Amino acid sequence: MLFDNIALTKDYRYVRWRFSKFSFELMSEMDRYASQIAERLKTARTDLDLDVLLQAVQHHRMQRPEFRMLAQSFQSRGEEPVPFKLKDVDRKLKSSLQRLADLTGYSFVVGYLQEGKAPGYTSVAIRIQHEKTKWPSGRICKFPPRTRQFSLIPEACEAQQSLQMKA
Repeated sequence: MLFDNIALTKDYRYVRWRFSKFSFELMSEMDRYASQIAERLKTARTDLDLDVLLQAVQHHRMQRPEFRMLAQSFQSRGEEPVPFKLKDVDRKLKSSLQRLADLTGYSFVVGYLQEGKAPGYTSVAIRIQHEKTKWPSGRICKFPPRTRQFSLIPEACEAQQSLQMKA
C-alpha cells in the first residue's frame, strides 16, 4: 500500500494523505525525487513538457541548477554514445522550455553536447537561471567545444504566474 491514510478534506477541495512505511522505504532508495503539485502537471501539453517540468522541479533549488536529457545510458565502459538527430529534438525542446520559462519566469541556457568520438549530438545540458541561482560570471554559458547552444527567456517581462516548486 502506498498510503496509510488518504481522504478528501471536508470542503472536498484538497486531498490529505499519509504515506505508508512501504512508500517511505521506496522513496529512500531513490537518488532523487520531487514533490509536485498536481495543478502544475496540467500545464504539460506533451511528454517532453512533463519531463522538462519534473527535471526543473528536481534541480531548480540548486545554486547552479543543471540537468541532462536525451543522454543514452551506456551498458559497459568504452561504449560510444548514440547520437540523436537535432532536427527531431530542437523545435520540440524549445517549445517545452519556452512554455516553462513563461510559466516560471526562469531563463534557460541549453547546450547540445557532442560527447562521442564520431560527430553527432548525444545529450542536452539544460541550465536554469533565476533570482536565487548563483552562477559565476559567464559560467552559465560555458560549454565544451563542439557544443551548439541557445538561450530562452520568458516572453513576458513578468511570468504569467509564479510557480512554487517543491523539491
